[in-house]
Amino acid sequence: MERKNLVEIKKGQVGTGLLIENDGYMSLDSSDNKLLKESIDSFKLGEIKELPNPFIVSAVFQKYGIENANGRIYPENILKREVEKYQLAIKERRAYGECYTPDVLCLCEDGWKQLSEVKVGDKVLSLNPETKKIEVATVVNKIEHEHDGDMVRIKGRLIDDLVTPEHKFPVYKRNITFDSFYTAEQMYKGEVRDMSHECLLKTGTWNETGEQFFILKGIENPSQKTLYYHPDCKDDVEIPMSTFMKFMGIYLSEGDCSNKSNAVRIHQKKENICELIEEMMNELPFKYSVNVRKCDSKKVFVIYDPRLHEYVSKLGNCYTKYIPTELKQQSRGNLRILYNWFVLGDGRVRGDKKTKSQTLSDDVFSSSKQLILDLNEIQLKIGYNGVYHVEERNNDRFINERLIEGKKCKPLHFTFRSLSENIYLDKRFIQISKEHYKGQVQCIELDKNHTWYVMSNGKCHWTGNCNHPESSSIDLGRICMNIVELHWVNHTLVGKLELPITEGFRKFGIVSTLADMVAQWLISGLKIGVSSRGLGTVSQMGGKVVVNDDYEIVCWDVVAQPSTPNAWIDIDEKNLQPYVESKDDSDKQVVIENKFKKFENWLND
Repeated sequence: MERKNLVEIKKGQVGTGLLIENDGYMSLDSSDNKLLKESIDSFKLGEIKELPNPFIVSAVFQKYGIENANGRIYPENILKREVEKYQLAIKERRAYGECYTPDVLCLCEDGWKQLSEVKVGDKVLSLNPETKKIEVATVVNKIEHEHDGDMVRIKGRLIDDLVTPEHKFPVYKRNITFDSFYTAEQMYKGEVRDMSHECLLKTGTWNETGEQFFILKGIENPSQKTLYYHPDCKDDVEIPMSTFMKFMGIYLSEGDCSNKSNAVRIHQKKENICELIEEMMNELPFKYSVNVRKCDSKKVFVIYDPRLHEYVSKLGNCYTKYIPTELKQQSRGNLRILYNWFVLGDGRVRGDKKTKSQTLSDDVFSSSKQLILDLNEIQLKIGYNGVYHVEERNNDRFINERLIEGKKCKPLHFTFRSLSENIYLDKRFIQISKEHYKGQVQCIELDKNHTWYVMSNGKCHWTGNCNHPESSSIDLGRICMNIVELHWVNHTLVGKLELPITEGFRKFGIVSTLADMVAQWLISGLKIGVSSRGLGTVSQMGGKVVVNDDYEIVCWDVVAQPSTPNAWIDIDEKNLQPYVESKDDSDKQVVIENKFKKFENWLND
């Protein structure tokens, strides 16, 4: 799938894209600088007099809570949050990204992948922040760049992330309703709305219905010998999905298949589990036999069917087994069946203190890393949350009642089942610190929900989408100003700009760059606007188009006409004051206050 083109969200439209707002106006700040005023006057008269360095102008940038000319309203908390982040960029003179190190894992539709392996067009699992349903989203952009600076470490029993300061996390209130996206920097500074009670989510709701039956395909080109012993082997066979999931669960934990014959075997010693296996075998449409090994009294259940053998032989051996994607896409109920039957073979079981049940698993394990990652995915889909862990084995370690002797063993992989649905941000449970990192960082941008499932250092949770499309990048060849100061006057953002004019323009009036051109226009008395570039979504609320919480400011640039009401630039900073708070704005506030007062009086009468 090709990457989606970034589009401009135009007047009255809602959706995802690039928000272009002609929001402000700039002026020459000459009222308190006699030398600057004389220099400007000399330029106007054609008498060349060197302009000062730096060349500073004043501007009204943007307003919150007011419908602009594009019909959009920027909520106060969102615009102030983005301006605060932009203040950091001004201070440190750096751009920022929203990224992880490339070794973390991302849960895709076809299983876990290293973030470095995820590419544009891949399907990944995403969480709808409002409904908490697990949905499939498409990667529309991949961010990769070198980082040399501070990263934020968020560490606790259930989380161990290292991210760039501006990486976003979906944060939930104590009643598990969505609050907002917060950056790692905000979490580090304790700026989450109610940090002692809010949390990150580890689970979601899997709503796939799956199939009622599993169709085991017939053999396409069987040998004469196979046809002789299995005359129906070319025919497809229909098996109830619930029964097939039982078989696959116990096969993946305790099964193997012969390389020389069509034998598919399941091994088990515990009598109570053998009884369950025998009941399951009777539900399958295959003949089977049961043998008892003399060496250890283990029962071996054997099915001789070329169709089943062909299917399971593709799933690897004890070190390479995996769960096919088609099975991982089944319903939550059938996935739970597969998981529980795997636990019968390779799971550590403990009881539930409340119900005294003995069917709950603490963890599952295998010599196959891929199989455990697949089971970790299934843990999410059936309502749990897995913590991945790997252990080296030595010659005196007992694993599942077997003594490993003599030779060096391959590591054992675990996914510990966690019943905790959330990661609370309270400082009692997590520590947030900064550490230096030099190397590549990566992130992905999705076409919806702005969330994806991450595994960092074995610990899993939902994390934020990255919103840095390539087409939003700033063209360095067109830079004409540098913002050096921003502050709020009521709900209006004002500040100062530096125009990096050339020595040729400063001394001789020669226009050779965009900054020179802007300075020339201002000196000539032309009105110049300031336009913001932002990324995010907008939605319809109460008949108005409102900017959503995922909005992010990219930059400001120069335009001819601002869209924020009365946001202009003038030579004198004092001349901007009438536009900081307009009459319309104050009138609207009076109307709101009067309505509130009437309601308050009615409520108390």
